[in-house]
Amino acid sequence: MRDIKFRAWSNKWDRMIYPEDSFYDINVHTNTAWKDSCDDECIELMQYTGLHDKNGMEIYEGDIIKGYYDFYSQSNEVKGTVAWRKYSNDEYYQIGYTWGIARRGIDDDCRSIWEIDDIEIIGNIYENQELLE
Repeated sequence: MRDIKFRAWSNKWDRMIYPEDSFYDINVHTNTAWKDSCDDECIELMQYTGLHDKNGMEIYEGDIIKGYYDFYSQSNEVKGTVAWRKYSNDEYYQIGYTWGIARRGIDDDCRSIWEIDDIEIIGNIYENQELLE
């Protein structure tokens, strides 16, 4: 069973807040990430996927990752944003939801994270948007 935890981007302080930051208290029920009062637009919560990249870093929703997938025995590089996405596998006609990689900012262009090898976190959508261009 995977750990259920979150990190948060603080719009107020322009920084990422992690569960181990002792000053902060991320509370998913009240959508707050510190002990002071905060309106709903102060933070953006991102859930931990339960996975690690090739360097041992925890992969969270909102991370920008790169890796490789095989397509007809040919290795292809993929780069995109980690998100909870609708996914269909044409080979087996399965439709469901999975942690996926949204490529080029197109919502329906998604590859399941489980199909990607050699995953590496290269940034996140708040601090490194230029990586998606």
